[in-house]
Order: sequence, then C-alpha cells, then structure tokens
Amino acid sequence: MGAADRDALSSLPRSVFRCGYQDADCPLSLREGLREYRAANFGEGFFEEGDLSPESVALFHNHDIVHVVFGLSTELRHEVLADSWTFFGVDIPWLDYANYLRQPDALKAVENIGWLRVSWIAILTLPAVARAFFRARKMTKPWPWSDHEAHLDVPLVELRREFGIEILE
Repeated sequence: MGAADRDALSSLPRSVFRCGYQDADCPLSLREGLREYRAANFGEGFFEEGDLSPESVALFHNHDIVHVVFGLSTELRHEVLADSWTFFGVDIPWLDYANYLRQPDALKAVENIGWLRVSWIAILTLPAVARAFFRARKMTKPWPWSDHEAHLDVPLVELRREFGIEILE
C-alpha cells in the first residue's frame, strides 16, 4: 500500500470500510491479517515511535492480535469489544489484563479519547458485549494471549474454526 493509498484511507471514517481480516472466512494468515490491520490503522495511534515501554509494546502487540483474530477494527466500540473478547475468550488471567488496562500507556489512550466518551460508548456497546460473552463460552479453547508464533502463518479462517471463534459481524 502506497502513501497515497494510506492518505486516502486515513481520510475516511473507520466505519466506511472493512478490512479482509474482519471477514469470518478470511483466507489471510494471522501474520498477513496483522499487517493489514496495522496498514489500515497507519497514523491512527496515540503514540510516537519509541514512546512505549518494552512491556507496553508487548501488551499492545497482543491486543492488536486480538483485534485481528476476533475481526475487530479500531473504532471505539470495537476497542470495547476487544477488551470484552480478551476478558471472556483469551487465556490471560483477568487480574493481569486489568493491570494492563491500568498501564500509563493504556490510560493515556483513554485520556486522549476522553473518559466520558469511552464510558458512553461502552454503555452503548453492552448488547454486543453480551453477544461476545456468549460466543466466547462456545469457543472450543481460549485464544492464547501471548504465544502466537505457531499461529502466525495459519489462515484466520482455520484459526477461528480451531478455536471456535464466531466473530461479531
């Protein structure tokens, strides 16, 4: 994707387009889906290169993978759903994830958006959060929070089938 393509994409509201990794039957590998996710969200981040601690880099990387595996964009409602899927369908202990959410870099992202806006969108997203909860209960096994190497070159459609992931459309 060239710079002109990225500029054109970045001028569109996120709800105007969907990436291929968001399709339930996506043939892209996890690695390719992650590349597509990051290309589509180029320039949308709240952090400059080198702003994050090594721990935060790893945490945000794992969070990005959740977005790809569960077919989520970076719209605020999808951020709420990424956290929901993580709580209900990923093998990270809840306390560890709660600690991640309290990291200064994660808090900075929320502060940049605004606590009131985040809270309001979270409330509006509750019906979808409930659907994610029930779909996570049907998963055959939880998605791994941090050990992704064995899955990077597997097509997303196969990973979703293996883990019993039914993405929210």
